[in-house]
Amino acid sequence: MKIDKSEFHIQHNTNQAVGEVRLYTNKSSQDYIDEVGYYRLSTEGEKLYAKAVKNKQSKSLTNKSPLGFTYYVKADPNKNLYDPTDLHSIEPKIKKSFLNKICKTELRLLEVSESIFNKYITFLKTENAQWLVDAQREVK
Repeated sequence: MKIDKSEFHIQHNTNQAVGEVRLYTNKSSQDYIDEVGYYRLSTEGEKLYAKAVKNKQSKSLTNKSPLGFTYYVKADPNKNLYDPTDLHSIEPKIKKSFLNKICKTELRLLEVSESIFNKYITFLKTENAQWLVDAQREVK
């Protein structure tokens, strides 16, 4: 018995929201401004400072947001949040030993809670350093 594939209607899941990624930056590096007024990028790059990924399982049991987003902000290995408005925001804090120069100078995206993420992207939008200080307090 042969099965005629034309008899069946196959619908593939084309839900765009499943892999939704929101990329945030500061005013000087923006590609566009979203409906809420945050500065956004259309593709990942060097000027990416914060990122929200929908429906990715979080490593942390306490990091459960109702929308299913996992949040990331740019930080150094010591969990100091990156300040794009200050050219020397991270460099003076890292000791200038050989190992630190080789191993610990690279910035990376750190998984954080929704509260820290919201404070950090508000800092990127307003450039008010108090938002960065509040977010940094919650990280440590």
